Amino acid sequence: MIMQTTFKRGLLAMAAAALAACGGGNGFDGDDKNPFNGKEVTIRGTVASSYPATAPAPLGTSNAIAKAAIIANCRSGYGVTDTAADGSYTVKITSPASGPCVVTATTFQGTALGVPTTILRSVALGDGSVANITPLTELLYVYMATQVTTTALPVLTTTSTAGSVLAINEAFNKIMTTPALFNASVASVATVVRTAGGTVNPLTVPADYLTGAIIARSTVTNAAGNEQSMVLDQLRTRNLINANGYPQTATLLTPTITHATANKVAP
Repeated sequence: MIMQTTFKRGLLAMAAAALAACGGGNGFDGDDKNPFNGKEVTIRGTVASSYPATAPAPLGTSNAIAKAAIIANCRSGYGVTDTAADGSYTVKITSPASGPCVVTATTFQGTALGVPTTILRSVALGDGSVANITPLTELLYVYMATQVTTTALPVLTTTSTAGSVLAINEAFNKIMTTPALFNASVASVATVVRTAGGTVNPLTVPADYLTGAIIARSTVTNAAGNEQSMVLDQLRTRNLINANGYPQTATLLTPTITHATANKVAP
C-alpha cells in the first residue's frame, strides 16, 4: 500500500508539472468554446478488462479492476483517485476546471501491488460524464489521438502522460464538443473491433461501451456479468487483448490507427 500511495503522489506531481507546462491551471478561463469552463468537474465510471483464470487474484476472478490508480487530465485542471473493489471510481477536478478530459487508469497486477502493469485510458466531455476505462475505451483514446496528430503536433499514444497533451489539443476539443464527430469516432472503434473479431460468431460490441453500466463477471460469486463485461472476456478468448488486458497491436491497435488516419480532424 505504501508503494501505491507513493505512485499516486507521483501522479499528482506529474499532473501538476504537465499543467504548468501548458500554461497553468487557469489558462482557459473565459474560453467560450467550452461548455464546462470554470466549473468543478466530476467524472465517474468503471475500470475493467479480462485476464486468464491463472492471473493473480483478484484479476483472474473478475472483470473489474480494483485499486487502479486514476488520474483525470482536463483542458483545465486535474484530479486523482483509486478504484473501489468493484472497479468503480469517481474523480473530482476542483474549480476552476473545464473539459474535455482524458482519464487514465494504471492497473496493479494482483498481489504484486505497487507494480504498474497496464495503462488504459478513456475520454470524458466534462462534469457529470461517465467514462468507463476498458480495452475498448483505450482504442477510442488511440483513435482520437491519431485523428488529431500532425507532424507539427504529435500526440503520444503509449505513455501515461499523454493525456495531459491530448486534453488541451484544439482538434480533440472539437471532436469532443461536436456530436457528429464524437459519435463517428465511437462507432468507428466498434466497427474496427467487430471486424477484428471475424465473421464466425460475430462479436457484439455495445454501442454505449464508453458510458454503459458494467456489471462485472465474477468467479467468486458465480456472477455472469452483463453484455459490457462479456465482450471483454470475448476479446481475451479471441486473442484480441493480451494477458495484461491490453489491446493486441496487430489485431486491434494497428487497424484502429489506420482507420483513424483516414479520418483526421483539423482544429
